[in-house]
Amino acid sequence: MSLSNALQIGRAGILASQTGLEVIGNNLANVSTPGYHRQTTSLTPVQTGNLSSGLLVGSGVTVESITRRISEALESRIRSGISDQAASEVQQDVLAQIEALENEFTDIDLSTNLTEFFDAWS
Repeated sequence: MSLSNALQIGRAGILASQTGLEVIGNNLANVSTPGYHRQTTSLTPVQTGNLSSGLLVGSGVTVESITRRISEALESRIRSGISDQAASEVQQDVLAQIEALENEFTDIDLSTNLTEFFDAWS
């Protein structure tokens, strides 16, 4: 193995580590951002070279992928919360329509009319 091959192996490792550090920095910078998911890097060895004597020589590493890490339990709770919120909004709209029909906060509402009716009987 020559000196240039050894330097190329070192270069490949440094570049892969640099990418990993950039991903870590991105994770730290966005830790409080709503909806952001943590990312991780996957490293893989570069195909090896074959020397004339049958020895295999490594060629360093490369970044195979950068993947998002999602917590399925947390995502399920978020979906459930959004669903509950939507159901509550629909229920609130229905009750607001019923309240508008009954004129409950005016002088001619149902409770005032019932109170007058029962006062007339007594």
